Amino acid sequence: MEVRRVALAWTTLVVCAGLLPAVVADDTLCEPSPDSERHASLSRETAACGTDAACLDRANARWQAVLGRDMRVYARYVRAFAADSARAERALRQRRDASPKDPFLVTAHGLALPADSEEQAAAYAAALSLDPSFPWAHFYLAQR
Repeated sequence: MEVRRVALAWTTLVVCAGLLPAVVADDTLCEPSPDSERHASLSRETAACGTDAACLDRANARWQAVLGRDMRVYARYVRAFAADSARAERALRQRRDASPKDPFLVTAHGLALPADSEEQAAAYAAALSLDPSFPWAHFYLAQR
């Protein structure tokens, strides 16, 4: 566990110090999303749906419109759909399948896979095989 914390701290430090190039300018571990409150509100709305499929469909459509290229938003999306994790996994798999060589989307799909599973580790490893310096894949591997 201590090694994992050190690796996570090191990865965060390296990315925040700018020693690893950010894949997309707004995709860093350091800056909060400018739409944080909007995403928090959407998370609350999604959680309020419970298991109501029609409500979850509407919430999912709203999420799809705001996902963009901020990994923290994808993580929040996955947490918001904790009651229906299969829905989040399907949506992120579709995004990944549409751009299978994009380490961002491969990593984002990994977030929706069962925590600490071999499948999740394989997704992060696949992202690193596409781009060995992709910071988010390193970050999530270090958290495992």
